[in-house]
Order: sequence, then C-alpha cells, then structure tokens
Amino acid sequence: MMDWRVRSPEEAALLNPAFCAVLLACCAHDYAREANRPLPFVLAFLALPIVLHKPTRDRLPRRKDSSMTTWMEQDSSARIGFVERARSLVPLVREAILFGAQHGHLTLNGEGALSSNSRLSSSSLDATTEESRECFLKAHFVGRWFAATGSSATAMSVWGVVP
Repeated sequence: MMDWRVRSPEEAALLNPAFCAVLLACCAHDYAREANRPLPFVLAFLALPIVLHKPTRDRLPRRKDSSMTTWMEQDSSARIGFVERARSLVPLVREAILFGAQHGHLTLNGEGALSSNSRLSSSSLDATTEESRECFLKAHFVGRWFAATGSSATAMSVWGVVP
C-alpha cells in the first residue's frame, strides 16, 4: 500500500480505502441478496473501476434486467480504457478490501468471496455529496447486475478482462 504522505490530495479524497470499502460492501450486499451467495472476490476488481469512473457510471442502465452483455454490445465504448483502469486500481481495491475487513464492513470467506457486514440506511446516504450518493447507488446496482449476469467469467469477458 502506498504511504498516505505521498498520495495526491485527489487520490486521498476520491479513492480512499474507507469510501471504496463501503462501495464494495454495497455491491456485495446486493449481489448476495440476488444470488444467495457472497460476491466472488474477482468481481470486486471490476466493480470499483465501473462505479468510480463517472463516464461509465453515467452510462450504466437504470434497471438490472438490462443484460450486461446486451448493454455492452449496444455501448461498447464503455470498454475503452477499462482494462487499464481496472489494472491501475488493483492496489486500491486490495487496500479497500483489507480496510473493509479490518473495520468489520467486509468478510472474506475461505472460498475467496466477499460478504457485506454493513447496512447503509437512506438517511446516511442523505448526508453525502450527490456524487458519493450516486456511487453508492450504482454500487448496489452493479452488485445486482453481476448476480444477474451469472458467472464471474462471463462478467470478466464482457468487460474484456482476463484473470
């Protein structure tokens, strides 16, 4: 993990592990609710690059019944730069998972899947900025969307990512 003293102020504010851990908890919560199983570890590395990238976040469908595969076929521009963005966020995703686990928001089971131990009430979301609220809501959506997609391999393939 990079020392906080050498991080840029933008990175420290926007990509801090607490915020990212809560986003992952939102994603894991809705994934588990839909799929009846914890979020596969690898999907955390897709979730944050999708949710944190405003142009991608803004283009996401509003309904989870919009197939990820169909959506990507209709808007393949979302894949442009995604692999590089996902790769660059790997250390931050790991840091967020570690932070979330250390602070009781995430649990990593023996099979390498993430469960959420957090509940965000709508009143706690009201206390955030509009962009933060949008990120939380999209993280919940992405969790449901991943669950509807089926396997992790399918989701990774749709986004052009190879393990």
